[in-house]
Amino acid sequence: MAEMASIYDVAVIGGGVVGCGVARACALAGRKTVLIEREAALASSHASGGNTGIACTAADCDEGTVEHACLERAAELNRDAYDACNVLYAATGAVYVAYGAEEEEALERLADAHRAAADSLNSGAAVEARCRLPGLAARGATRGLHVRREVTVEPWCVPVAWALHARANGAELLLGQEVIGAAFDQQMWTLELRQRRGERAGAASALRARVLVNCGGLYADAVDATLRAGRPTFAVAPRRGDYVILDARGPLASLGALARPVGGVPLGELGRGAYAWRTVHGDVVVGPTAEPYSERTVPADDHSSEAEATLLRAAKRALGVSSFDAIRGRYVGLRPGARDQSDYIIKRDGARVTVAGIRSTGLTASLAIGERALALVEEVLPRCAVPTPQGFALPSLDELRASYEGDTSAGTVSIGGERVAVTHPQTRFGLCRAVEPKAPRVQRHVNSAEAALSLVEELRGRAPTSVERIVGGRTNDMFRVVDDEGVSVLVRVYGGGDDLGIDRDLEGATFEAAGRHLGRPRCLGHFANGRVEEFLEGHRNTTYEDVSNPTVYREIARAVATLHTFVPPPELCGPSGHDLDAPGLWPTLRGWLAASATDATATAISRDADDAKLWSEYACFRDFDAFGAVIDAAEARLSRGDDLDASLVFAHNDLTLDNVMVGPDGTVRLVDLERAPAYGGPNYAAFDVANHFWEWCGGLDDSATPRFERYPSEATRRDWVEALLAGAEPAAVDRFCRAVDAFAPLDHLFWGLWAVTQAASLGRSTGFRYLLYASHRLSHPSVAEAVGRVVS
Repeated sequence: MAEMASIYDVAVIGGGVVGCGVARACALAGRKTVLIEREAALASSHASGGNTGIACTAADCDEGTVEHACLERAAELNRDAYDACNVLYAATGAVYVAYGAEEEEALERLADAHRAAADSLNSGAAVEARCRLPGLAARGATRGLHVRREVTVEPWCVPVAWALHARANGAELLLGQEVIGAAFDQQMWTLELRQRRGERAGAASALRARVLVNCGGLYADAVDATLRAGRPTFAVAPRRGDYVILDARGPLASLGALARPVGGVPLGELGRGAYAWRTVHGDVVVGPTAEPYSERTVPADDHSSEAEATLLRAAKRALGVSSFDAIRGRYVGLRPGARDQSDYIIKRDGARVTVAGIRSTGLTASLAIGERALALVEEVLPRCAVPTPQGFALPSLDELRASYEGDTSAGTVSIGGERVAVTHPQTRFGLCRAVEPKAPRVQRHVNSAEAALSLVEELRGRAPTSVERIVGGRTNDMFRVVDDEGVSVLVRVYGGGDDLGIDRDLEGATFEAAGRHLGRPRCLGHFANGRVEEFLEGHRNTTYEDVSNPTVYREIARAVATLHTFVPPPELCGPSGHDLDAPGLWPTLRGWLAASATDATATAISRDADDAKLWSEYACFRDFDAFGAVIDAAEARLSRGDDLDASLVFAHNDLTLDNVMVGPDGTVRLVDLERAPAYGGPNYAAFDVANHFWEWCGGLDDSATPRFERYPSEATRRDWVEALLAGAEPAAVDRFCRAVDAFAPLDHLFWGLWAVTQAASLGRSTGFRYLLYASHRLSHPSVAEAVGRVVS
């Protein structure tokens, strides 16, 4: 038997997501770590290789349990680690839906226990609005629970990122090695290993470690028996979950609004209920079931037709689809719970740490479990210096897809020059999924009409014949370029934006993805300081006469409804990306309020005599403390629901009349979708609509004076909302209209405070009187009424 010369501080047994998380924690703490996995690839078991890919919350765990504590801690750790390691995720939240009295009772128990992490939806209309799935109420949905912090994540990337991050910090990975014996002597473990695969199958070896951590997952009891001379202290009781991967085309293609997992209410003790959700790759998956299972593996062809029928019935009810074009695939997962033990087992016995009974939440809790396991390891080992951690990042999704070799049953990708087996079915199906090619990108700047001409020739491969500057952009320069075939394109050169937090790279990628969703305008290419767009031939900006015309405004409402079903792809998520449960409204309002209330702002404004006079005359410029109270009260009201539609969507947030265009056939297009907290991004659907209604009043011309009498009547607003919600029950329309009304003072604060900051930074250098505009917005009666309510 070959004995390895190295002595490890820690040997982690089990290369599933939990073992990888523990190995990462130990390696980052400076401990010499080895990760031992019996299979030839990481995350190969039906546990880590067959989960949902949903990083859940502690919403259905009992407080006071180790599992609850780990899930709460994971909510603090995971997103930063996903961002650092380039793990794809989308912060979506999830909605549990009850149909009928029995499920309502179960849902109420869940809601009572976890009000801090969830919002109750007390009617079918409220559930339908939050899910953005028309017809849920008509299909029997009666109540719901919106769990805010759930995250859809790439399931295979998580364990692989944790393991490779551990290796980048000195850990060793031993794959295809099974622990067949263990002995402890003189403060040291000796492990006997056997090679299970490859040319050296059956070869024996040994290694020594000061502390062992059993993360064996489905085989944790077998590992425990090996470490205790055949006397295990617990038994693993697997639970089987079947999944179906649906073809996202056909009837499901219109479900862009499936932005959140939609789950059934778990009525029994086995599991969290079945979900329907869109993966980070865009596939629609339904599952899991939850059945006791006696084996530790599942044959590749073992699929339950009964389970599949159950899942498809659940999907049809949740999604409102009578049939599916095709089933792309199926997979089975096993959950490694412990018999007669509902909580995690994380304990130390001398130099032996046990991590077992992790059920279905290991994907979510892996980093927090790693912290706990490390704390137990540190009780045994002497202190050591903690080195500066080395970073690690996975390749991008595009790079993984380009390097994938295989099919939906097996395959590998290239990471750092080595081939790594992809073990999760969801990932394999995602990497095999056909995607549209992305618009080309060139690294050059455009700062003139001549540069726009040569850019189009380089990007499009066509000789341009003419170029003209388009008047109308307040911050962007725009050129119309016509090529030798008579086709026009729009070259948009970005102007300012840093003061608004606009991430131009993110904006360009979002515009491209939104163009695919909306149809037009399409993105044709990117350059260093702008993008090339499809030119909307024959289209014009709308006027007040247009938007107040019922025929036109109903088309606008339908266009906005389509935008609100857009979900940016996960590669556009992350620190500055898309989080459906984090609306940009509140931090933006508070940021502009703080900036407006500074002495520096007052000093800057005083440099212009006319602005200084406005600043001193208008009382609204001394109401900043009261404005803060209005914002706080509004946020509290929206979070409670108060019978308002608080649906969160990808919103435009700047639906001025110039940003709504109408074509010769009456088709409406939404343009100038920017990406920043103040502009395109996650926000309340009703705020987006309220903002558009106030834009009917204008004020962005040289007069800087809105005509508030143009604000649409109550009947017009309701007709507009009915077109937006397309067939929704009257109660749902009522809820949305009330929300639009509630957002009125907030829209005035939003753009009024924005205008104050612009007056301070730009003065009247652009020719626009920002402070005059702010004075009209901030002194609107609805703002005064809101202030009166909070100060009385």
